[in-house]
Amino acid sequence: QPHSAAAAAQPQPKAPAKRGEFPCEICGRVFTQKGNLKSHMYCHSGEKPYNCDVCGKGFTQRSSLDYHHTLHLGEKPFGCEVCGKRFTQKGNLKTHMNSHTGARPFRCEICGRGFTQKGNMKTHLATHYGEKPYACEVCGKRFTLKGNLKTHVMAHEGVKPFACEVCHKSFSQKLSLEYHMNSHMGRKPYACEVCGKGFTQKGNMKTHMRSHSGEKLHTCQICGKGFTQKGNMKTHMKIHLRPPSLDRPYFCGMCGKSFVMKSSLECHMATHVPKNGATGPAGNPPSHLTLGPSHLALGTSQAAQAARAQAQQAQAQAQAQAQAQAQQQQQQQQQQQQQQQQQQPGQQQQPGQASSPGSPPPTMVPPRSLTNIQASIQSMGGLKGMLPSGAAAPPPPQGAGPSSGSSAMCALGGAPPAGGDKPTVVVPGGAVLSAL
Repeated sequence: QPHSAAAAAQPQPKAPAKRGEFPCEICGRVFTQKGNLKSHMYCHSGEKPYNCDVCGKGFTQRSSLDYHHTLHLGEKPFGCEVCGKRFTQKGNLKTHMNSHTGARPFRCEICGRGFTQKGNMKTHLATHYGEKPYACEVCGKRFTLKGNLKTHVMAHEGVKPFACEVCHKSFSQKLSLEYHMNSHMGRKPYACEVCGKGFTQKGNMKTHMRSHSGEKLHTCQICGKGFTQKGNMKTHMKIHLRPPSLDRPYFCGMCGKSFVMKSSLECHMATHVPKNGATGPAGNPPSHLTLGPSHLALGTSQAAQAARAQAQQAQAQAQAQAQAQAQQQQQQQQQQQQQQQQQQPGQQQQPGQASSPGSPPPTMVPPRSLTNIQASIQSMGGLKGMLPSGAAAPPPPQGAGPSSGSSAMCALGGAPPAGGDKPTVVVPGGAVLSAL
């Protein structure tokens, strides 16, 4: 038994290859022709004996070099029956058809995600390991693939070797040119699976899909608001950079947006409250929402505190400006009143001037001009002697005309007082007229 165990431990000799079969000693792959085995060995040694006469690129097989020559000649004999896109190699066409059929034959061994192309799957694997060995010498950006680095360097150098044959616009990437050609030909090969909307670029379709899923990858670093598109987030950032103004004194402490009226700010605050209606005790707003005297503020972050300070400063400036305007208007009114008093010094009784003791109270007359009153008094010979001294004034008769003295007194507003004193007539506007 020990002898048999030792014999089993010894390496068994390889089975002789059959006639017409040439196996690889490294990987075990079998070829029917010796020349094919020789070309295959280049894959293990890294030798590339077949070089392109145009660009100098090397290949391990002659057939690969022949396919490469078609790139320089511009020949694309293999066309897609769905979108019309053409390819130089039949294998590339088969891989392209997966994008239309939805087939994803290449699976990630870690997460199971499927891909239509093997190269995309390899690129995805690098994201799990975090390997980015290729770094840009200009900006330091790192890449997982060397080809991506070369394309990136073209952007720094301004090299755009791929030109559109229709409008002559140039691109640094071949894929960008292919996307651009879709706009000329009216093709939209990338369709949304939810609503069916078509797009010329795959990236635009992915961005559109977030509107259905609600995914918001782009987040504001100041207030934390999420957006589905990067452009919308950049537009939102301008709100935080806007300086305070007097015409929009009400600021939101969460996002920094300003409003003209406080009611508009209160309506805006509802957008920051969760849609499930979560509130604080007794139906009050959540604890992180606070109402200020002149604006609403959210949170205790530095951005919120800065927004509150700006709002308070703007409100104080607005109040100071309003008070200054009110004082200026009041001063103008006082100046106008003083000018009117100076223009009519004899027609207005000075304030604080007391009447003489025992003088009769002034008699108010209807709104009549002072000139007409003086003319009436002169036509009647003056108020003196209209009534005898100590006589009582008779009541004015109904419908009497201005011919008698009593009717004249009625026309002037009343009868003269008893006691022989000169009656005093006060006309509208404060002017005092004493009878002669």
